[in-house]
Amino acid sequence: SLTVLFNVAKAQSTTLTIEQIMQGNDFIGHQPSYHRLLPNDKLIFEWQAQEDLKEYTYTYDEAKKKSRKLTAKELFEWPL
Repeated sequence: SLTVLFNVAKAQSTTLTIEQIMQGNDFIGHQPSYHRLLPNDKLIFEWQAQEDLKEYTYTYDEAKKKSRKLTAKELFEWPL
């Protein structure tokens, strides 16, 4: 019933504090930046993923449908 849906929605809501909001990217997550398409048709970008302490260069793997950090070899060999 409508009452059950309202109670479920109310139970799932959270309250943000000003301290959380003021954390900015550390709270909401860092957005990828400096996107570029290389001559080898690879998309690369800088990103500080949630598990990272700093930004790293990532690429998007179309076959796996996910992002991954570039290896040291790729960083050296690819025309960044």
